[in-house]
Amino acid sequence: MTAEDKKKEACCIVSDKGTTMMALESMGRDGDNIVMVGRMMGAWSSKMYMSPEDAWRMGGMMIKNRQMIGYIISLPFILRRRRKAKKG
Repeated sequence: MTAEDKKKEACCIVSDKGTTMMALESMGRDGDNIVMVGRMMGAWSSKMYMSPEDAWRMGGMMIKNRQMIGYIISLPFILRRRRKAKKG
């Protein structure tokens, strides 16, 4: 797999200026923790861990926020619209 293929598969978190702050390459489980592998600021390869308590808090943040619920529900339509715009 080339570097370009890996970049396409990564989930990128960007700043307001469009700079990639974190490229999440994979997620998994290590015992009771979630383990995430990625690159911080395009340079530092990192393995990050999230405890069950933090995973629960993150889920709660998403569920309590009406904008996030609306976003998750509309995500298939957003993706379809963006793919259609790329083709046309």
